[in-house]
Amino acid sequence: RDMVRAVELFRKAAAQGHADAQFSLGACYHKGAGVPPDLTQAAELLWKASEQGHVNAQFHLGMCFHDGLGVGKDFFRSVELFGKAAEQGHADAQFHLGICFKKGE
Repeated sequence: RDMVRAVELFRKAAAQGHADAQFSLGACYHKGAGVPPDLTQAAELLWKASEQGHVNAQFHLGMCFHDGLGVGKDFFRSVELFGKAAEQGHADAQFHLGICFKKGE
């Protein structure tokens, strides 16, 4: 297992607009796997993948906005992103969207 090499390859593909690579690189920055943790960079990469319809990026970016990780807390935006992912059948997004509606967020 070589996370530094994985990050290097994810970075190359992400720079070419590859949504899965953007998501994977964002996850590395979020976890500090192969790179120092950087929540702002993670959110930026998730945003790029999310704009391409990447369902996992939409969900995880929704969590970032919900919890204020790498971005300011924005419940409206988190609900919007959870909704996009939920429409694509993402079970965790459906659950979190339900919680948001239950709490009135």
